[in-house]
Amino acid sequence: MSSCQPVAIVGVGCSEFARSLAADGHEMAVAACREALDDAGLTPGDVDGIATYLGAYEHAELSQVIPGVGLIEDRLKLREDLMALAPAAMTSIHTAVEAVRNGQCHTVLTYKANKWKRGVPPGAGNAAPLVGGIQQFTVPYGHAMTAQWLALWAQRHFYEYGTTCEHLGKLVVTTRKHAGLNPRATMRAPLTLDDYYRSPWISEPFRKLDCDFPIDGAGALVITTVERARDLRQQPIYVLGCARRDGMMEEWEMWPDLTTMASKEVSDHVWRESGVSPRDVDVAEVYDGFSFLALCWLEDAGFCKKGEGGPFIASGALELDGVLPTNTHGGNLSEGRSHGVGAAIEAVQQLRGRCGERQVPNAQVAFAANGGGPIAGAMVLSGDRT
Repeated sequence: MSSCQPVAIVGVGCSEFARSLAADGHEMAVAACREALDDAGLTPGDVDGIATYLGAYEHAELSQVIPGVGLIEDRLKLREDLMALAPAAMTSIHTAVEAVRNGQCHTVLTYKANKWKRGVPPGAGNAAPLVGGIQQFTVPYGHAMTAQWLALWAQRHFYEYGTTCEHLGKLVVTTRKHAGLNPRATMRAPLTLDDYYRSPWISEPFRKLDCDFPIDGAGALVITTVERARDLRQQPIYVLGCARRDGMMEEWEMWPDLTTMASKEVSDHVWRESGVSPRDVDVAEVYDGFSFLALCWLEDAGFCKKGEGGPFIASGALELDGVLPTNTHGGNLSEGRSHGVGAAIEAVQQLRGRCGERQVPNAQVAFAANGGGPIAGAMVLSGDRT
């Protein structure tokens, strides 16, 4: 990657985040994209690429977003609406980064929209009358939700390393404290460990508060060349490393080591590519679709040793004044389920010094991640190219 063109993030934007919004997915995406372009000081005519990660309930297709933002269709050299077993927002961010790196595009807009599937019980989307692959052997027995798949991984980690619900609860409480300082967060009321323990079981060892909070909302980023970034409105945030791993459905059941996720492979890649190490990171925004995923990212990315994620969390390391301020926006657990785009935007804003009461002093290097189990995406960002 060292021979490729260096890239930077020059604009970020969000729609409103809320449990339920009247706006459709594409309307939220358009609002986030327009804000990101304005943040960068660019116009729709400056964009020559767009990428998103679509989901079944988001209704934010490129065919609606492109004219809504005012992009010029004939100028688009990249037009990707990605959908696979992949790390959601980081999938399209990685696609955008690669398009600029290899010279396909000079300025790419990437967005992720989420529209909560109201009235659909958890797992119903997987419990279709006819299913194929490995799901034909699991869905008939009620094994149909991500919470259930990952509960097996968590139980193995508990068994191997002595991880406890208290460790997960400490993470939940800490990130909720951070969310209380984030005006965009949808869950801001303080929590205690007692509140956590009173939360009902979903799939042991996961309680309701271990699971992310579904919301309506969208986020967007503008990615361009370093050369172009120098002349724009905002401080460039340099992408030192970016990688992802897509997966297969069968890997949820067939993964060889349930205590180490794809996050290890992806993290190793971005450290090599970026030339920095975990000890250089000032702030981490890791994926917490479930609290256990955040713990695994801390271990697999090398912020602590394998099996020591629980004690690392319990030590207070993730606090704003800790050794590794983590999920400073509240994460998916409290800011809301943005499927990784909220983490990427928070990493950029921390490096810009724009996070107000939750700002990590003198933050220069950030790690942002998305995904769990056999899928993962991560990037290392810096406010200083050197």
